[in-house]
Amino acid sequence: MKYPTLILAFAILLVSCKQDSFVDHTALFKDYPTLAPLNDAYMQFKDDEAAFNLLNDIGRVALDKKVPKPQKKLLLEAALDVANQNNLNSRAIAILYPLIRDYDDAEKKTSWMAQLADNFFSANKNAAANVITSALVSSGASDKLISSLESKSSLNGQNVDDYIKQLGESIFENPDDMGLNRNASMNYIDACQAYALSNPGSKNSPEYLYKAAEVAKSIRSSSKSLSLYDWILNKYPDHERAPTALFIKGFILENELKNQVSAKAVYQQFLEKYPNHQLADDVNFLVENLGKSDEEIAKIIESKQKK
Repeated sequence: MKYPTLILAFAILLVSCKQDSFVDHTALFKDYPTLAPLNDAYMQFKDDEAAFNLLNDIGRVALDKKVPKPQKKLLLEAALDVANQNNLNSRAIAILYPLIRDYDDAEKKTSWMAQLADNFFSANKNAAANVITSALVSSGASDKLISSLESKSSLNGQNVDDYIKQLGESIFENPDDMGLNRNASMNYIDACQAYALSNPGSKNSPEYLYKAAEVAKSIRSSSKSLSLYDWILNKYPDHERAPTALFIKGFILENELKNQVSAKAVYQQFLEKYPNHQLADDVNFLVENLGKSDEEIAKIIESKQKK
């Protein structure tokens, strides 16, 4: 009878240790009517279902434009705690991206980057993990932080730009029906995002984001391409790629997502920001003919050509 007793005692010890490691964010969530009860449930049950419910609602609240940016950061950090406490690797990756990209926190950025690289290795997203590890090594991060990451990296001192170039070339190997290798395309997109995240001040970052957006569009990943174009528009609004990124964003909304209202708003934003751009006439034409069929537009073009 000793063994069942020992097993039960060990299980109780594990549960108690797990509970002790949980950070209580009750004070942060008390001002949010939906988050407070979900947090109460999470602190009570500490299971995956309660964690997912809480994380989903934190994400919804953090997207609210009325929530001040400093408060959003606290919410995202709380969400990261929840994801880490429950070993929700993919959720942690999704949370770390905006924390690193949108908040200038020099004290925490290096540790966030290291965790993101480790999470990528665990998720077999080695392309992104290799790029981030390279950036951490170049930044002079402590050996304690990056030694395990270096042992997993396959770069072996290779120049990161050459590595990304190779990933780009592999997109055309063993193509599928769309003419591209989808897995290689996703690796390339991941690496480009990881580069921009690790090196936001580099002149190469907006170029990599733009190329990644083009690849995402080519494999018909509209949501990914839109997020990449938004990254350029938000972080590099004065870059030469920004006008084209805004134009293509509107085009995707109109033609791929069939969201004419949002497309029109983007087109109008383009005309306000870039009235003299070489694409302005095209945008004016799209606004005037929004919602018309291809046949109707073809007749309009034909009529103009005759005139």
